[in-house]
Amino acid sequence: MAWALRSILIGRKDEHRRLNTIRNVPVLILAGEEDSQFPVHVVRKMADAIEGSTFRVLQHTAHLAALPAAA
Repeated sequence: MAWALRSILIGRKDEHRRLNTIRNVPVLILAGEEDSQFPVHVVRKMADAIEGSTFRVLQHTAHLAALPAAA
């Protein structure tokens, strides 16, 4: 658990520059309106880094918003 917290939350690297290199690929970014780990404004910033991406907020949804969409 400690490793996961350090690597995913505390030590998370800023990948916005890398995301900005995505081109000519359809990208759908989903945010859960109730996600406390990755709030909507954080996910929006990620979507903004990917040119031409589509951003949607899922109502009444918390973390792992993409899981229901993939099912």
